[in-house]
Amino acid sequence: MSGGLPFATVRRQRAEHGERQAASASDPGDVPWLTCLNARFDLHSDAQIADVLGIAPTTIHGVRHGKARRGILQRLKILDRIGFLHRRQWLENSLPAPLIARIRRSSQALVQQAVRDAEAA
Repeated sequence: MSGGLPFATVRRQRAEHGERQAASASDPGDVPWLTCLNARFDLHSDAQIADVLGIAPTTIHGVRHGKARRGILQRLKILDRIGFLHRRQWLENSLPAPLIARIRRSSQALVQQAVRDAEAA
């Protein structure tokens, strides 16, 4: 024997290294989700997205630049907000136009108030 590591150990270490590399790269779905929230809630910065989600702005920045991944809590918060948008859209499809506009204005006002509250804190 050459004194090196057994082949199975080397293969496992290589696989673990590949998993770490894959985990360190940003999920390609991260940025589109953030962009969706940005556009649909009429937010103008990543800091405002962070305020609405209740997470640190550095997390949003890290995700956008491929240096971080969303944790499970952040994913759930984003999915909750996107789920709200889909429910709102479904509701809008069954209502008259004036009521749709009123619902959108109300939703936007609530989000903007949350942003202002977070910025004031």
